[in-house]
Amino acid sequence: MVYICHSVIMVAIYFATLAARKIDMKRIVILMLLAMVCLTACHKKMVQTKDPEANYIAAYKGLAQKMGKKHGIPPSILLAQAAIASKSGTTGMAEVANNHFAIKCDRFYHGPTWYDKKGGYNECYRKYKSVSAGFKDHCRLIGQDRRFKKLYHLERGDYKGWANGLRDSAYNTNSRYNHQLITMIEKYKLHDID
Repeated sequence: MVYICHSVIMVAIYFATLAARKIDMKRIVILMLLAMVCLTACHKKMVQTKDPEANYIAAYKGLAQKMGKKHGIPPSILLAQAAIASKSGTTGMAEVANNHFAIKCDRFYHGPTWYDKKGGYNECYRKYKSVSAGFKDHCRLIGQDRRFKKLYHLERGDYKGWANGLRDSAYNTNSRYNHQLITMIEKYKLHDID
């Protein structure tokens, strides 16, 4: 990417110098603007970190804060759950179905679906129009499930209480799920957004 950016800029500068010899100010301005646009685009791409989790967190932090505040769930928990379940937005379920929480279909769900056929299984997952709709449905499901009612009585921002409560309430079959959540929250300081 860096080589392409530099090449485009060098070509633009070369043509600008050719145009300058002919004293064609209009061409000089256009080519210099093109070089600036290319440089800006390249800089944005280069500034983006190589850490997919950090990129994911940066992209969805605002949505997690909005949904967490609206539904009474710590945003750090929402963001960590989504990042873990969607492998930082890289699963087909996240990319195609906007389902960042691996929410499966059930007998009560009659909306659009997406099937994961990996590993010989044919698992049905909910499909959403947007990532925001998926976050909202996840919050709604957590709020309506009586297994999680006690979590809403924890102190605001008690991400460890929520992580342990989700494990104790069998939210996920992984017995270390709470540790995964806490590790991600602390690694990226997600507790700061609660």
